Amino acid sequence: MKRTQKEAVTALLSEIIARWQNNHRYRSVESMKVYVLAKRLHIIGKNNSATRDDPVKHNAERIVDAANKLVDTGLIRWKLLSPI
Repeated sequence: MKRTQKEAVTALLSEIIARWQNNHRYRSVESMKVYVLAKRLHIIGKNNSATRDDPVKHNAERIVDAANKLVDTGLIRWKLLSPI
């Protein structure tokens, strides 16, 4: 991979790791909300504004988006390296 691609993959993995822990699946929605707010995972962009949406939903959407981009990147690489 090119350096920029490696950096993009690293950023996606970092995003997922920062937002998800295996024990989150046992948390209640309220407990997850407290976690998201404490870790400031509801903050959007460099201007530090908070999402107006549900912070738990926002966090979940960010995880899924990063995971989908990571899978897409892997799929593209796989197709490029696979023999025809």
